[in-house]
Amino acid sequence: MEPKMLFIFFSLLTCTVFAQTKVCYNYDKAGNRTDKTICLKSTPANADSDSIAKPITEILGEMSITLYPNPTMGQVTINVMNIPIDAKGEIILSDMTGRLLIKQNAIRETTMLDLSSRPTGIYVLKIKIGDKVSEWKVIKE
Repeated sequence: MEPKMLFIFFSLLTCTVFAQTKVCYNYDKAGNRTDKTICLKSTPANADSDSIAKPITEILGEMSITLYPNPTMGQVTINVMNIPIDAKGEIILSDMTGRLLIKQNAIRETTMLDLSSRPTGIYVLKIKIGDKVSEWKVIKE
């Protein structure tokens, strides 16, 4: 191959790898998507720090509940800090039609939910601790 043709080939290859179009989403504290934009990235997707879902935290009385990653490919981690010793609670996951999918009657500091076998979509997660309720939308990609 001529040097000029080789240069053009590698230039096109580099542009294809590094200038990928990506859809970026923004979420509020409850996990609801607020907007969607088209993002052009100048770095490879695996080096993109925006692609890592940041934890979402909600303050519920004295407790703080953190959920991540959202959106998820499978595993969702729920961290609850400052749970009262005598608190009773439950974690309920349902689909958008209200059908119950998971119900756990115990609240721990860290709970992992496995959504890997579930289809892509939006799910409703309710965390009840005592008389307090926190409701989240979880996106399964």
